[in-house]
Amino acid sequence: MSLSTNNKRRDLLLGRSLDSIAIVLTMRCNLHCKMCSFWKSQKKDPSYENIKSILDNAYELGARRFDPWGTELFMRDDTPDILAYAEQIGFREIYVVSNGLLLNRSSLLDRLSKLKSLVMIISIDGPEAIHDELRGNGVYNRAVSSLREVIRRGIKTSIASIIMRPTLNHLDKIVDLAAELNIPVISMQPYNRDLAGPDCDHLMFEFRIDEKKMLANKINNLLKYARQKNVLIYTENMLKHVTSYLAEGVNPFPPQGCHVPSRMLVVDIDGNVLPCFEIKKTIGNINEVSLSSIWHSDIHKEFITSALEKKCPGCLRACSDVEGYNNEINNIFRQTLNHTARRFVHYIKKFSNP
Repeated sequence: MSLSTNNKRRDLLLGRSLDSIAIVLTMRCNLHCKMCSFWKSQKKDPSYENIKSILDNAYELGARRFDPWGTELFMRDDTPDILAYAEQIGFREIYVVSNGLLLNRSSLLDRLSKLKSLVMIISIDGPEAIHDELRGNGVYNRAVSSLREVIRRGIKTSIASIIMRPTLNHLDKIVDLAAELNIPVISMQPYNRDLAGPDCDHLMFEFRIDEKKMLANKINNLLKYARQKNVLIYTENMLKHVTSYLAEGVNPFPPQGCHVPSRMLVVDIDGNVLPCFEIKKTIGNINEVSLSSIWHSDIHKEFITSALEKKCPGCLRACSDVEGYNNEINNIFRQTLNHTARRFVHYIKKFSNP
């Protein structure tokens, strides 16, 4: 790509409108998962009025996707109100990740089922013994029970799993569960050191360099098995990087740089605004300046340029542009969650092999 083309591309991305907003709603959690340290935080939840204000400002800047973020979002009693407000003002996509344990209330599910923009993503990392070892006794059965009930209520649903040492040999069971429940799309992402925290024994979850070949074979076999079961792992294009990421700590970069800071903002529990989930440097605080001022600020433009020039830390998160999968597969994921698994997979095959 020529320098002129690169400059035009950069200028285009610098001038685009906000696409999505992620807001940390709570750091409270009802579980103490071994691969996560977020539950240790004692910080106070942001107020309902503050969250509404952020959503209003984000919508005015162009955002139509809302990612509530944090630990277990339904620790907040007003989470359904927040989701309903986002849809009411015009957000068309709302993705909520939950461990599922607090979703067994009819009144809550009644409200969630009315939200047409909502996708509920339940975290399940393996069969019962593996999941409960990581998250707590009895958690698996309660999570799967909630998953079945969410599906029965007609709420768009997916499953999220973590690729790590304890789960590697059991991820095919997640594929089986998705196939059984006619869930066409699931997500699998690698263990993340930042989420685990500095006190975690990372060797419990990552792999040694001499295990790279084994890890690569396992992931390739998993992808083949998912295709046989007509289940799409929508993070498929990033999985080729998981081996180096988990065995060597290599953070990949998209071939043409990362677009994420040019289309999203993350607001943490203290109101600090970050350019993405991975870059931990604050570009402003919504308690001090407006979201619009932060979005249009010079420091934000610097982070956009830095990511495009591969000068950011790099990452392997589902929001990244590694191999451009986010622009292609994720859009298909958004458009087809209401279709049957058979029609979805037929389209994917046609798209991938014209």
